[in-house]
Amino acid sequence: MKKKLSLIMALVMAGSLCACNKETDDKKDIPDNETTNETTEGTTIEGSETTPSATTTNNVPAETDPQIDLIASKKDIWFTPSNDHATYYYCVTDFDHNGRLEVICASMQGAGYFTTASFFEVNEACDGLIECSLPNDDFEGFLFPDIITDQAIDVYTDGNIYTYIFDDTVVTNADESSLYTNTFSINNTYINIYVIAEKTSRSDGSVFYSDFSRDIDENEYQSILDNPVPGQTKSTCYLGWIPTTNADDLSSLLKGSYQTFLG
Repeated sequence: MKKKLSLIMALVMAGSLCACNKETDDKKDIPDNETTNETTEGTTIEGSETTPSATTTNNVPAETDPQIDLIASKKDIWFTPSNDHATYYYCVTDFDHNGRLEVICASMQGAGYFTTASFFEVNEACDGLIECSLPNDDFEGFLFPDIITDQAIDVYTDGNIYTYIFDDTVVTNADESSLYTNTFSINNTYINIYVIAEKTSRSDGSVFYSDFSRDIDENEYQSILDNPVPGQTKSTCYLGWIPTTNADDLSSLLKGSYQTFLG
């Protein structure tokens, strides 16, 4: 199912890019009294206790304090408690580097490492949160790449758009698994995800490669991994994921998470 969704994503995303230029008036500005209580059943991530919990706040810019306090005050909008079926995590980022912070709440579940997530960005008035979304309603329920990671994330930029590289492991069955390489960016509260490379391994030892438009050989596949966003400057960042079981002194934890993103 996930593989099918990724294929749909790759085929139609080019046609959806025009939606990135829509005014944010079309987006849903969340009022103070609106809450979300969605949970997703699945399997708790193995070893989830090793996910880093960022607590250092010494170098967080002071001008972001009102935004972080706002995010903490809107907890009922974005926060999903962990349960017996899944562990949820949250973190603070500024993926598009527009100065308005995002808060993400996500969970990774199941043997296939299925990731679901909600993204909210502080609005321009700094008095509410706007839900980020994929640019086409057809992607409702889309499963995200494996964004819950404590590993360094490669970032590419031309000084305007910031593009992040996330892997996505999909276990099809006992005999086959695939590793997808995705580009990820946020633009005007729209989330853009493209599958740029696939490596499928089978139990008989065979390996297949694709750029999601055609079959490629191992050298071509490695070339994509080495230079996924040609002509742009590369750096790295980390995400400061915190399990939702840890929510005491929320403002301080959110600042620590953002500090992890800043590096």
